[in-house]
Amino acid sequence: MNESIDNLVRPEIQVAATEAERERIYRFRYAVYVEEMGKRPSYADHAGKRLYDPLDDEATLLYAAAGEEIVATVRINLAGETGFDAYWNRIYQLEHWAEFPAKSLSMTSRLMVAPDWRGSTVLAALLAAIFRFARENGVRFDFCNCTPSLVEFYEQLGYRRYADGFMDKDAGYHVPLVFMAEDIEHMRAVRSPFWREARKLPADATGTAWFIAEFPAHAVHINKRLVDTDGFWALMEDRLHVDPREGIGLLKGLDEVQARAFLDSGTVLPCKAGEIIIRPGDIGNEMFVVLDGVAEVWGRDADGKRHSLAVVGPGQVFGEIAFVAKTPRTAQVVANTDMELLILTQSFIKRALKKMPEIVAPVLLNLSVILCERLRGTTQNWLDTLQQLEETENE
Repeated sequence: MNESIDNLVRPEIQVAATEAERERIYRFRYAVYVEEMGKRPSYADHAGKRLYDPLDDEATLLYAAAGEEIVATVRINLAGETGFDAYWNRIYQLEHWAEFPAKSLSMTSRLMVAPDWRGSTVLAALLAAIFRFARENGVRFDFCNCTPSLVEFYEQLGYRRYADGFMDKDAGYHVPLVFMAEDIEHMRAVRSPFWREARKLPADATGTAWFIAEFPAHAVHINKRLVDTDGFWALMEDRLHVDPREGIGLLKGLDEVQARAFLDSGTVLPCKAGEIIIRPGDIGNEMFVVLDGVAEVWGRDADGKRHSLAVVGPGQVFGEIAFVAKTPRTAQVVANTDMELLILTQSFIKRALKKMPEIVAPVLLNLSVILCERLRGTTQNWLDTLQQLEETENE
């Protein structure tokens, strides 16, 4: 989808100028975020079927309309003269930007597209509109945060990772990113859709130079748009210390060409020791392959007591159940050490099934074997725990 829709109706990008328009957007958000995606944010109005939060009060809301129907929306908050509140200052580490005027900062969020319009040109049109709006209002740095599965999308737009992830109380593990609106060279390097318009506008490269000096460790965040297939394969070998086909169970049976093609669509995510990567109940569509470090999987019994279910290290996967079944996460996963993870998403698997089914089929078979082994191991752990409890009670 969805060139056929594009040919029938060309959506119009608008700024919500009335309260009635904003209410329509809130209801559209609810339909996508809650009803379709199954998320349950604490601020959702389930009775009114609307998704509003306090950031909306000072935000500019853009939307795409096909006739009377809203088919996409995005929100931008300008920092203005006073800046953002303490929560967002902490999440985005805005103390680093103290030397820049607050009015040069913004936050973008609530980007959503209706299911029937995904794959159409409406997303590109909406993004172009929000880029123009930001530049017209003097924005030099725009901040956003996303789930691990969307990091690759935002990096393709030109956003950069620069800080540790954080646990959103409603949405789970999220990654902060920043977009430098005048960094034309970076946009060109990652083939950002903003580049063609950005190159026509005045640009000041000092912001980029400052960012690189201020965040020297940002280079550890590997942007797949800047690494070729050979470089990414070499990176996998370096992290795993073996041929990725030997180190990653998902790749069993693939030849090197096939394994390279499959890995080329992954995103690498660094995590700090102690970070909670997955929580029970979270909605997610990504699976994680450990490249470096160790994580521990935790569950709770009927009495609420916490038990270690598994320890996963290099080459092993976690998050595979929600990835396959599209169900809420069932366990907590915590990084025991600093880690690097390879993220694989459902959307990638769907695309790959069409383009390279001969590669994806054995990968999915390997995943089914991993699921069976994980289930067997988890069952044995629970049996051992129950036996220990019984022995303790009998003493």
